[in-house]
Order: sequence, then structure tokens, then C-alpha cells
Amino acid sequence: MADRSPAMFVDDERSTMMGLLRFQRESFVRKVIGVTDADAATSPVPSGTTLLWLTNHLADAESIWVLARFAGIDAAPFGSDHAPTIHAAIARY
Repeated sequence: MADRSPAMFVDDERSTMMGLLRFQRESFVRKVIGVTDADAATSPVPSGTTLLWLTNHLADAESIWVLARFAGIDAAPFGSDHAPTIHAAIARY
């Protein structure tokens, strides 16, 4: 699958940030769509990182930084609601 480049934004900060965030989400989801739960839970690297963990981590990071820090909305504690399947983790993200 070919990588894409984000669109060039000539807009205010909020619109630019939201556009880049949308690009990040769409790019990542394109990479993990169709991965089986078994493959998503398997770590191909010595660190033990899995695609399932990474997908949940991105959802947590977005929740904390965008919702809690920038918007002031209460967010679930980091790692408290990890999805058990890749499909559920993608939906959460």
C-alpha cells in the first residue's frame, strides 16, 4: 500500500490541526483494516508491541491530548478502556 502525503493547509490553527489529525487517523486505519485479531495481537518486534496495542494507544493519546488537554472534556484514564479486538479498537479510535 502506497503512503500518502497530508494535504497542504492554508487555514487557521484549529482547522489545520483537525485536518492533520484526520489524515493521521485515516492513514493508520488504512494500514490495519483487514488485519485479523490473531495477527493484531501478535508482536513481530522484540519490544512486544502489537497492532492492537498501538491502535488502543493512539485512541488513548488522542483522548488525552485533544479531548482532555485542549478541549477540557473529561477523558477516560489512560489504558482504562482498551478494546479487546482490532475491529473494536479501530472503532474506538
